[in-house]
Amino acid sequence: MKFLIGTILAFMTITYPILVFFGLKYFDFQLLAVVLASVLAVKLVIQRKTTSKVFNCILGGGIGLLALSAALNLQIGMLLYPVVMNACMLIVFGASLKWKPCIIERLARLREPDLPPKGVLYTEKVTKVWCAFFVVNMLISLYTALMTPIEVWTLYNGLVAYIAMGLLFLGEWLVRIKVRKRHD
Repeated sequence: MKFLIGTILAFMTITYPILVFFGLKYFDFQLLAVVLASVLAVKLVIQRKTTSKVFNCILGGGIGLLALSAALNLQIGMLLYPVVMNACMLIVFGASLKWKPCIIERLARLREPDLPPKGVLYTEKVTKVWCAFFVVNMLISLYTALMTPIEVWTLYNGLVAYIAMGLLFLGEWLVRIKVRKRHD
């Protein structure tokens, strides 16, 4: 049952922009904001022990934004959700560069606990690349929220941003393979 609920919550999280698009077009905005905040609250309760406090705080921020948006009857709050999520990810990744080990190094050490110094430097560079990605993605998300029709916002935040993230992940993976071959 927990797996089914987790799958539904993951699906709703990934399809958030599409849900917002249809919700703003065809349903009561405030009800939609409350439903989405509730979904995030359920996700927070289910995963609070298995994820870091930082990511739980990010979910809490999303819940607060949606609840405030519903309470103040401001649709813009729903559109700013991707902006807030990118800002939170930027803070997490950026802070990890100051308070080591960085996020990417932590992930790398799951596979390779004895990461060499060159590997640590590489993970720091990758973390910086992700920080740059979050800045650009956040600014584009903000622009789409404030300056474009809901269709453009949905297309960017519900498709283009995911494709860009996937391409960055794939590109980094391919570079990592090439770098490892060079050093082996």
